[in-house]
Amino acid sequence: MQDLHPVFLNCRPGEDAIGKSPAAQARAMVARLTQAERAVLLGVVAGESTVMTARRLGMELPVAEDYRRTMMAKLGADTTCDAVRVGLYAELDPTRRPAPARQALEAPASSARHQPLLGE
Repeated sequence: MQDLHPVFLNCRPGEDAIGKSPAAQARAMVARLTQAERAVLLGVVAGESTVMTARRLGMELPVAEDYRRTMMAKLGADTTCDAVRVGLYAELDPTRRPAPARQALEAPASSARHQPLLGE
């Protein structure tokens, strides 16, 4: 997160050296993520483990780990804390995490069958 550290840690509240607020920079960074990477970021911001996120999104763990890795790289986040910081500055709401359709997530079809919940 080399390019964000000055923005989030050392600059005056409200603006960085080039005039963009930290929130605007964070929103621009999040906008570059795919829908699947954004869904994984929401899980990170909500405090979910990668296993929990994979289950919620209905994807295999290695696929979720790959999305997390690419999301972290695109954000320039060295740590989970860095990714959470970007998500919070971008005003992501971790309480609103609908499970997107698998096709929208670009994930391969899972070999696990859908287990209906009680009442379905």
